[in-house]
Amino acid sequence: MAATIGVIGAGNMGAALIRGWLRSVDPDLSMVVYDVAHERVQELACEECITPASSVEEVVSLSRLLVVVVKPKDTSAVFAQMRPTLTKDNIVVSSAAGITLNSIRDGVGPEPPVFRLMPNLGVEMGEGVLALSTAAGPESARSSDGARRCR
Repeated sequence: MAATIGVIGAGNMGAALIRGWLRSVDPDLSMVVYDVAHERVQELACEECITPASSVEEVVSLSRLLVVVVKPKDTSAVFAQMRPTLTKDNIVVSSAAGITLNSIRDGVGPEPPVFRLMPNLGVEMGEGVLALSTAAGPESARSSDGARRCR
C-alpha cells in the first residue's frame, strides 16, 4: 500500500507534479492537497485519489511525505504552520528555489528528514527532469576511504 503524498501548493509546479503522479500505475496512490487558492485544489480534486485539505496542518496530519511547492517568499509561513505537527516519521521535500536545506531545517525543526527538489514542468507528462538533494543526517556515515555512504 502506497503512502499518502501531502502537497502544499497547487500552482503551476505543484499541479504539474500532481498530474505527473496521477499518471502512476500505482492503484493505491493517494494525495492530500492544500493551496491558499482553494479553486486550484478543486480543479485537481475531480480525481478520485485527491483529497482537498482545508489547512497546512491537515495535510501534515494526513500524510507522511510532504511536498512543499510554494513560492520562496511563502516558505517561512508554511514551515511555521507545519512545524508543530511534524514528527520524525514525516519527510519534508521543498521545491522552493533558493531556499537552502539549512533554511528548510530551521523552518521545520530537527525531527523530519528534509530534501530539496528542483523539477521542471515536464514532470506533468512523465518526461521531466528533477534534482533531489538532502543534507547528511544521523543515518549516513563515512567509510574508511572518507566517502559518504548511506546505511
